[in-house]
Amino acid sequence: MQVHGYRVELGWVEAALRGLPGIFDAVVLAVPTPDGSVELASAHTGAAGTAHDTAGSAADLRDALRRRLPPYLVPARLTSVAALPLDASGKVDRTAVRRLLGGTATD
Repeated sequence: MQVHGYRVELGWVEAALRGLPGIFDAVVLAVPTPDGSVELASAHTGAAGTAHDTAGSAADLRDALRRRLPPYLVPARLTSVAALPLDASGKVDRTAVRRLLGGTATD
């Protein structure tokens, strides 16, 4: 998939998020923007009491990702959630995550 002209594998970004201290799980989606381009958005779960368990730590999380990833792979939106929605088979329900993030997405 292409985001801002760069080839992106969403799994790369998800792995980088999961590799940060205090992050349990993460999902990254490519979300269309009002101008017709695509940006990355993520939902992640974190341990209670860590720097990443509240939405207020998005700047710290973004800084940590910038140390691990090229700028075009850092999600524009980082959303902390208590739990990622699961489907009947126990896998992350990406459609529900899209709704959670407030829009449609392509992945």
